[in-house]
Amino acid sequence: MQKFAIEKYPNPQRANEENKRLRAKPLVELFRGIGRRIMPQSQQEAGVVQAVAQSVKENGKRVEIPSQLAQLQRPWFEGRKVDDEIEKRIRFGSRIFYSGSGWYICKWRSGADGTIEAIPIDERTAQRFAEVARDEYFPDVKDKETAKRACEKLSSFLSERGVELKTSYVGIPHEELFELTLSILKILPDHHFGHEHFKVLKLGGWGSGNYKSSLCSAYYDSIVHLFTFAIDGPRRNYMALLLHEIGHSFVNLINEADLERLGELHRKIPKIGVDYLYGERSRINRQQDALNEFIAENYMHYVTQGKRLSNFICSLEPQHQEMWNELLLVYQKYFGGRIYI
Repeated sequence: MQKFAIEKYPNPQRANEENKRLRAKPLVELFRGIGRRIMPQSQQEAGVVQAVAQSVKENGKRVEIPSQLAQLQRPWFEGRKVDDEIEKRIRFGSRIFYSGSGWYICKWRSGADGTIEAIPIDERTAQRFAEVARDEYFPDVKDKETAKRACEKLSSFLSERGVELKTSYVGIPHEELFELTLSILKILPDHHFGHEHFKVLKLGGWGSGNYKSSLCSAYYDSIVHLFTFAIDGPRRNYMALLLHEIGHSFVNLINEADLERLGELHRKIPKIGVDYLYGERSRINRQQDALNEFIAENYMHYVTQGKRLSNFICSLEPQHQEMWNELLLVYQKYFGGRIYI
């Protein structure tokens, strides 16, 4: 059984035994019961539930996520021997460069304003860093025209859904970034785009105003903003941060009753973390701070974690399984019945 960094209740054997005793329904069975389990609170909400139930009945709404996105289900650097210091620098998007006096590693002082600190390193460390970074970071642009075409394709997709793409970046990111972004956005419901709370996707640039203290990305004024830090750094951080920030816009789509219930669940249920930036534990701690962080992070979890999330829920005490299943049914309602696999 996979181990998880969870807030508490770390005894999966006991939880599974109790689960068998009480015969708690598996998560997939609860998903199949979407039309029965979501209780409408108004005629308008009843219409939403009916539409969701019908969509699930027609095609199940099972959506396969891109293979790169599925990497978020596994620990970072799994099965690889990486020096602790190099791993730490990779996690926060450091870069290396060579000058006449030798090799340096650029350590971000802040992912929000682009300030860096150049630290001298030896050639062997530089080689080891480059070997690891090659597998983790977006490549440097070699063909600007190819990158521009990929950018235009993403821009067209977003424009059709009422979202403007803005790039604030020195040069242009590699086409892989635009292609990966498009593959992720394509699996989201159309009604998650272009509403009054998500009008702009901004790639590159730095934080400003009240958001200058944000480390890597931000959501403000209907803008989902991935700083240059996220674009220059590892794909893993970029993918998770993109969905996390869209998750902040998603908070505004949730009705008052569901928001209140999510607040209750936020206070009671054990949290799951995804291994990006500083690791699972740091992401769990961040969810404790505020309800909107909990909802935004679970937006990313709902899309990316698939079987891992089901396994995590099965490792919990039965009462917490039921709470998690209730939480996922709320998300499924707002995802138009989609279940990500």
